[in-house]
Amino acid sequence: MIDREEFEAWKASNITQAVFGMLTAMSAEAKEAWMAASWQTGNVNPELLADLRARSQTAEDITNLTFEEVERHLEPSTS
Repeated sequence: MIDREEFEAWKASNITQAVFGMLTAMSAEAKEAWMAASWQTGNVNPELLADLRARSQTAEDITNLTFEEVERHLEPSTS
C-alpha cells in the first residue's frame, strides 16, 4: 500500500512531472492531429477520431490521477 504522502511525493518528483509534461504534449498533439486531418481534408474519419480521442483522454486521465483513485484500485477486490 501507499499513503498520501508517498503519492504526493511521487506526483511532485521531477521524473513524474517530466512524464506528465510529455503526456500533456501528447494529448495536445492528438487534438491538433484531429483538427489538421479534418480541416485539411474535409473528411471525418470516425476511427481516427476515436483513436485520437482515446489517446488524449488517456493522457489526461493519467496526469489528473488523485490519491483516492489510486487507493481505490489498490484495495483488494471483494468479488
